Amino acid sequence: MKKKPSGITSQPSEADVRKLIHELEVYQVELEIQNEELKRIKDNEVEFANNKYIELYDSSPSGYFTLSKTDTIIDLNLTGAEMLGDERSNLRNCRFGFFVSSDSKRNFSRFLENIFSDRTKESCEVTLKIENNLPKYVHLTGIASANNEQCFVTAVDLTERMKAEITLTNALIESERFRETLDHVSSYIYMKDTQSRYTYANRSTLDLFGCSLEELVGCDDTRFFPPETVKRLQEVDARVFRGEKTVEEIDVSDPVNGRRVFWEIKNPLLGYSENNEIIGLLGISTDITERKSAEEEIIHKNEELKKTNAEKDKFFSIIAHDLRSPFNSFLGLTQYMAEESKDLTPEVIQRFAVTMKDSATNLYNLLENLLHWARMQQGLIPFNPDFIELISVFEESLLSIREPAKVKGIEFAINIPDHMKVFADRNMLLTVIRNLVSNAVKFTPVGGKMTISATLTSKKTIQISIQDTGIGMDQNMIDNLFLLNSQTNRNGTAGEPSTGLGLLLSKEFTENNGGKIWVESEVGKGSTFYFTIPVEEIKR
Repeated sequence: MKKKPSGITSQPSEADVRKLIHELEVYQVELEIQNEELKRIKDNEVEFANNKYIELYDSSPSGYFTLSKTDTIIDLNLTGAEMLGDERSNLRNCRFGFFVSSDSKRNFSRFLENIFSDRTKESCEVTLKIENNLPKYVHLTGIASANNEQCFVTAVDLTERMKAEITLTNALIESERFRETLDHVSSYIYMKDTQSRYTYANRSTLDLFGCSLEELVGCDDTRFFPPETVKRLQEVDARVFRGEKTVEEIDVSDPVNGRRVFWEIKNPLLGYSENNEIIGLLGISTDITERKSAEEEIIHKNEELKKTNAEKDKFFSIIAHDLRSPFNSFLGLTQYMAEESKDLTPEVIQRFAVTMKDSATNLYNLLENLLHWARMQQGLIPFNPDFIELISVFEESLLSIREPAKVKGIEFAINIPDHMKVFADRNMLLTVIRNLVSNAVKFTPVGGKMTISATLTSKKTIQISIQDTGIGMDQNMIDNLFLLNSQTNRNGTAGEPSTGLGLLLSKEFTENNGGKIWVESEVGKGSTFYFTIPVEEIKR
């Protein structure tokens, strides 16, 4: 057998050719379908883009106009039509200048002329006069087309901005007038931010602080007030920043003018946001120093009047009761002796005489206290302090109570260093000591003890104590002991009368000499009265 030559292929059959032709025809149909689909997609995209452009064009916040050289409107968007107050279809082929107010026409003509002559971007502001509508202020920006046969103009509505500017200008004018008005108000008017820094103050406030508005802005109260006042002001400001409206009376220590009192009203300032955020405070202060001083003077006078009335009532009470009782006893004894003297034995007469002597002594002491007290209220008691030996004053004071103490069998103990001196008025000190030791004897039972001591304290004063083993006092009596309008008088352990006037005198005289007086006591265990006297001259 012969072999076939290499490189020679067999011819395709007719069936194969037809199959191939069919496949090519199918492929061509598919390509045509794909081409149609691509064309449809492209048309849709073009249409979408065109619609999107039209949508953006018409919904733009600015007006778009296509104008001819004679200002004829060739095309415009919906915003432009709205600016001119008519339908878009009605505005095409109308002249734009027809809508420009007479006072803006020259400006608009120059604008249009420059666009086509200079072929550069031009701008101007004109007023549009729309029938049955308020005028509109617009800003025009224009540029010529490539063939210089028409121009594209953008119009921005400035009406609201112009209104705002006019409103702001008027507000500034009114604000300036308002500020001038506030500068003529005598009250102190100011504003602060939320950090309590001043942002405004009227002339009265600036004069008070001694600075200009420029120097004040940004400063807080620490520059103008002492620390204790600043703390009080900051507390009030903090309440205002929490939304409270406050009315406060502020007491200020002014280093130049002394004490100043201000009546302050503070309100929060709100911002313009919807949540009404507090942005600061408005304060109005009025100087009420004179009024406050007058009120305090009235209160002081009223207190003095009450004290005077209480003193008068006390005086009349002593005269009506405490002074009359010893006299009644004294008169009773003298009457009995006058009527029954022939029947009285010498022993009874002696006993009556002692009783009458005791009554006369008590009466004398009471009258002495009354006299001192009355002269003290009138300011007639002289005050002549000097250096005096304390022991000598006590020895003189004890002379009047030694006999009553002896009758009761009361033991004395005196612990006062020799040559201890105090700086005091001798007569006043005598009265204080006499009243205190007399009370100790009066309220100490038979067989009791009284101890008198004096020690030098660290405050350059002598502290004197008079301690007894008497009946003592409860806390209520201690609290009211030195009060004029309180009744604390009671009889002694042997029925001795008491008015409480001696303690009032002791308090007044001790304080007049620069000292203090107080008492410690317990019921049934006795009392200790303390008072202090300076050891050197004090400045008054």
